[in-house]
Amino acid sequence: MIEKKPLADLADSKEPLLPPPTPSSSSPPRQTRTSLLKAVIALCALGSLWYQFGPSRSTGGLTRGGDWHYLAGFGGHRGCKGRLAWQATRLSEKDIQDTLLTVPSADSAKNASRAYTAHAHVAGTPEDRNVALLIKSQWEQILGADADPENKRVFDAGTDASREALLGGSKHGKQGHHGRHDKKHKKRLVGKIRRWRKKIARRAGHGHDKIRRWAQKIARRARRRHNKERHNKERRDHKGRHEPRLERPRVWTDTYYSLLNYPVSASLSITPPGASEPSWRAKLKEEIFKEDPTSGEGPGIWHGFSKNGTAKGQLVYASRGTKEDFELLKSKGVDVAGKIVAVQYGGSFRGLKVKAAAEAGAAGVVIFTDPIEDGEVTALAGHAAYPAGPARAPSSVQRGSVQYLSSYPGDPLTPGKPSYNPDLPNAPDRLDRDDPSLNVPTIPSLPLSYEDAIPLLRSLNGKGFKLEDGREGKPEGWREGALREYGVEYFTGPGEDEIELVNNVDDKITPIWNTYALIPGHIKDEVVVIGNHHDAWTFGAGDPNSGTSSMHETVRAFGALLEKGWKPLRTILVAAWDAEEYGLIGSTEFGEDFAPWLKKNVVAYLNVDVSVSGPIFELNASPSFADLLRNVSAQVADPSREGKTLADVWEDGDDEEDLTVEDGEKKLLPVAALGSGSVYHYHSNYDSFHWQSTFGDPTYQRHIAVSNVLGLATIRLVDDLVLPINVTAYAVELGKYVDKVASLPLASSLDFTRLRSLTSAILFTSQCLEQKGTKVAHTVKEKRDKRAIGKLRAVNKAIKAFEMGFLGDEMGLKGREWYRHLGVAPGRLAGYGATTLPGLAEALTLDQDVHQAKVEIKRLEKAFHKILRSLVKGVKA
Repeated sequence: MIEKKPLADLADSKEPLLPPPTPSSSSPPRQTRTSLLKAVIALCALGSLWYQFGPSRSTGGLTRGGDWHYLAGFGGHRGCKGRLAWQATRLSEKDIQDTLLTVPSADSAKNASRAYTAHAHVAGTPEDRNVALLIKSQWEQILGADADPENKRVFDAGTDASREALLGGSKHGKQGHHGRHDKKHKKRLVGKIRRWRKKIARRAGHGHDKIRRWAQKIARRARRRHNKERHNKERRDHKGRHEPRLERPRVWTDTYYSLLNYPVSASLSITPPGASEPSWRAKLKEEIFKEDPTSGEGPGIWHGFSKNGTAKGQLVYASRGTKEDFELLKSKGVDVAGKIVAVQYGGSFRGLKVKAAAEAGAAGVVIFTDPIEDGEVTALAGHAAYPAGPARAPSSVQRGSVQYLSSYPGDPLTPGKPSYNPDLPNAPDRLDRDDPSLNVPTIPSLPLSYEDAIPLLRSLNGKGFKLEDGREGKPEGWREGALREYGVEYFTGPGEDEIELVNNVDDKITPIWNTYALIPGHIKDEVVVIGNHHDAWTFGAGDPNSGTSSMHETVRAFGALLEKGWKPLRTILVAAWDAEEYGLIGSTEFGEDFAPWLKKNVVAYLNVDVSVSGPIFELNASPSFADLLRNVSAQVADPSREGKTLADVWEDGDDEEDLTVEDGEKKLLPVAALGSGSVYHYHSNYDSFHWQSTFGDPTYQRHIAVSNVLGLATIRLVDDLVLPINVTAYAVELGKYVDKVASLPLASSLDFTRLRSLTSAILFTSQCLEQKGTKVAHTVKEKRDKRAIGKLRAVNKAIKAFEMGFLGDEMGLKGREWYRHLGVAPGRLAGYGATTLPGLAEALTLDQDVHQAKVEIKRLEKAFHKILRSLVKGVKA
């Protein structure tokens, strides 16, 4: 008999593998032995390679495709004793909830806010980088990630290191299951196997069937032995364990390079006719208050992406600076061409005010904050001005970006492409700063305090026509402004004086820093992202650092759960974006960089931004998130009303209309008072730690309430078997969106029959999917039937695909192709909020183009049908 040896030793053995063959006249002994030896070695090597790198059978047929991700440890192998991932953790649902509600603390949030607001940190500055690295260091410590004191994990976006940090790779765990070789190595091995097959076929011929059968028998026997050894090893590895093997979180920072601008100098003056010197110069500076230690340390006054240059001309007042306001001026015979236009903040995004003025022919724009924005919390209403009281300080200035966000967000020079370091070989071609296709202004602009605006507006008294309160075309109770007590009568002008506007800014391509923390879950292709930006126009105690502090506390709660052995079912990505203030740049560049990964893996995104800026509690989201946000808000105590929760405000008569997108805004949750009010010094030097600690949230309990809501919502999205995203609620709203557009005057000639039929089918199928999800989740959890996992995966995939179905073709929306979501987009002329069915609605209202409306209906029908197919697929699984 032949002595049995391990297959791995056969190839190196010097002993003959078979008894010497009997010589024949056609085959001499030595030549035959050599040929057979090579053939057998090749077959044995083939068998060895197959059982090492071929498909595994140890899952017992209980999972399909990627379904093993749902199972603990090694994905359903016998060594796991049938335990599911969410049952492997020792933490109960109550333990997790208690941790999320108790770990966040007001003292910790206050300390975090103090650290983040110590210095002004405009995007792209050294102080901004310091904040990004501070967040990185904090997350490393909180989440138990590898410490990186030398900041070696600060990568250039677009490099292999950056991609490995997010996607995984040799530095962050192996791609394959059980540590198999990567795909490239396996491909090379397959090539070798094929070459050996051909070689063996040529040499063995048809006379050695016995040898081939013998080699195949050895390979099968070796494979069985290998599977048994691997199975035994898995049992030893998992013996006595109650939780799955944990993969450590990883934290890193990516660097993009975007066009930004910074203030150099600015001036604004009035020169009477015939005079050689100005009679008045604007202060263009915020007062320094000893009560607020940082009030004198902020940056200058400027608009992000404002045009560098000087403009001169007579003054015209154009109310809120909307397109309708400029049309009104034209109808009244007020010529804007070559003029300096003064407009108020409010009504539309500031960038679109500058755009509307430029399209009307203006030479420059100044934008001021009228106290009308402050409601009843004004000095005229008896409130002391900051820092003595809650009213707006007269010198407070709202900085901000004037980028045309409704055209496209992100780096203006690289629309649709990630803005990598220009020195990298894969860096995209950049547009020129003066390219007319850019989404940035072509005329200079400046922000003003109302203190500086008063002399300008007074100079127009009696000139042009007066904009009255409650004028025709405005909502009931409309007030033009709150400066009448200061001698301002709100005349349009034009005035007689010459206004000179000087805006010297430095445009340059500069690095920005996004910081990320990835908490691996059992499921790698279902990712929940939570994020907030970390850059600020000044100190940013409200915007963004109230949100950053709240998110900091949520991350602390996640860290406490990880210390207890918790591993999320789905993967969590925490992001601190940069350059959001200039135009959502950090998040946009990330989206353009990793679009395929986002499309394939991300199931939900929760954004924080300003978590506390005053007494209003408000949550905005897609309709499918309404139930989730209601439920988690009901678990969080209202910090201002003892014995009440944040959801209790819904008992004050709010109905389901609060959960719809109405009048261009997504208001899913009603607003509720959370305590005494204070004017929020938005984008001002007074958005400081002193303001927040004195007026905004002195106890920092509001910060914690938002942290609790964020944590609970995230944990539901992460750990619920069926994603808690109510597509039925969205389907209901979808029907309302169609009805709303169909009621427009020009829509009477359009056929909405198929759209309405599709929305009805989507509603019915979404209800079926909801029932299917409930049933499958019960089967998986209560009966522990692993065969239902594939169905559960299909249901979640359909839920995830619902809103993705609104993504239209590469054409995007007309005139702003970057936006491809046919269901909702920023209003073309508003910028803020959202317009539902934007392509169709704007074709009928803004363009008055029935032909284009018909095209948009066809595109919507195609999108709705795509959504319906994904729902049906989930129901049938």
